[in-house]
Amino acid sequence: MAGFFKGLFGGKPKVDPPAAITFEQIEHASLAELSPLLNSLPSSVTLSSLSAIVRRLYHIALFNHHVDQDARNKAFALAEALFNDCQGAFQADKPQIQALQNARSATLEMARQGGVGSLIWKLQEFAISAADTIPYVMKPEHRHLVPDMLSTMPPEKLQQGRHHYIRQMVVQNDYGVQNAVLILHGLTAKADPAAKVLFSVSEHLALLDVPKDYNAGRHVLVALGLLPQASTARPFEAPARAKEFIATMFLERERKAVENPRLKSLNEHERLALLVSLSFLRFSLAYSQLRQIFGPEAGDDVFNIVRTEIIQDHLDWYERLESVVAEETTKQGRRIPIDLALLDCVQQLDGQHPQSEEGWNKSQPYREMAVTWLNSERVQFQSHLRSRLRAQASEGWRAEHWLEQEDWLAELA
Repeated sequence: MAGFFKGLFGGKPKVDPPAAITFEQIEHASLAELSPLLNSLPSSVTLSSLSAIVRRLYHIALFNHHVDQDARNKAFALAEALFNDCQGAFQADKPQIQALQNARSATLEMARQGGVGSLIWKLQEFAISAADTIPYVMKPEHRHLVPDMLSTMPPEKLQQGRHHYIRQMVVQNDYGVQNAVLILHGLTAKADPAAKVLFSVSEHLALLDVPKDYNAGRHVLVALGLLPQASTARPFEAPARAKEFIATMFLERERKAVENPRLKSLNEHERLALLVSLSFLRFSLAYSQLRQIFGPEAGDDVFNIVRTEIIQDHLDWYERLESVVAEETTKQGRRIPIDLALLDCVQQLDGQHPQSEEGWNKSQPYREMAVTWLNSERVQFQSHLRSRLRAQASEGWRAEHWLEQEDWLAELA
């Protein structure tokens, strides 16, 4: 064992080790300070001493601040090597070995929640102030880390403060719209990791179902104190020429999609699958929104624009897909990105769904780009539609001034 450590540390001179080593004696030692000790371990070293050293090495590798990555890597390699040597050398002492194994498992779990790279660690490493903590935690690039951080909070404390986290989810969005309900609909539709832990199953389903029941999704934010009880937006009035209006808007979105430079690098099948998915998404969203705002006949007006047997079949298929997603999301821990499910289904209809692990890996950049585009279109199209529906009802409406702020966040007390 000593030879292994001499090789790593270049055969540093021996020092006389203490008869027994406790963690408290070395809990602040750096890797450089531990090296003479590791090089001088006698054959009679005790398991408790080795356990203390292993624990300190794991702390250097997984928890300590302002340690360079090379030192972390070396400390982790040493900890793992020493841990494995202990299991072999002291295998007869089963209770102590079991305790060492349990301690290692607990340390690795703690590292997942609060170790290097976690949000708890980042807050300390970069000295984030208390006032900036929630905005920092809820940055889009940190969302995948949020569940582990929030799992360390007492449930009652999280419940009391979750509206602050949700507010930041809305504020720090890249959809380019001013509608909190639609923003959170988009985030739940793409299975945002933070949304998974911040919303209950019923809230998640209400936000997912916003295209069909906007008010239920809005009520989630009202209950959190993020929106006023009554909306201040201009009421909807049915546009006089609904079919012409919807057809024009569809053509605008289709043209912008076809001209988008992201399509240039795609092959024919990828391009077609994405454009079909975008078109079908818009159709489904318009159909659902108009039915809930103006009644079934208005939804049928949209359907009549492109009435074909294929569209009818696909509308039925999409409604079944939404039902499957809703059913799966009620299961413990499940959140399905509905836009990914939509793309998958369109690719299957075209016979282009990846059939192997190699094909799946190769298609990942395309799928990530396509799903991001679909998810943005989901939010932007609905915002565009709702604003233009309101503007159509106003005298002197001009096409270039269609945008209207709707259901933006209320000021928190």
